Amino acid sequence: MDLSRKPDPLPRSRGSFGLNSLGLADFSGNVWEWTSTCYVRTTLAADGSGVASRSTIAASKEGLHRAYMSNFVSDGKSGGCAVGTHPDNLGFRLVRDQRGWVNRILRYLGIV
Repeated sequence: MDLSRKPDPLPRSRGSFGLNSLGLADFSGNVWEWTSTCYVRTTLAADGSGVASRSTIAASKEGLHRAYMSNFVSDGKSGGCAVGTHPDNLGFRLVRDQRGWVNRILRYLGIV
């Protein structure tokens, strides 16, 4: 990661950040776009043998870097462990998979 780069907060046109190995475009872009996983707080037992975990309200958002964001997107001050107003560069990505088995069945049935 280039720490001397200039801020680039504005979304760019589709394809500006290239394709990943699955052919999905712009997943390394400058907008946090998808939920990778939920933040999980994990505690090891004193002897290291046991693990206790609990999920939190915050989910991991990724783009150029990873951040934890409250699920209360419309009102970030309403609660949860990641409270506060969400940043301007938070977005969502919808992906339609043409190759999945569900799509093959729907095509066979003439629905898609």
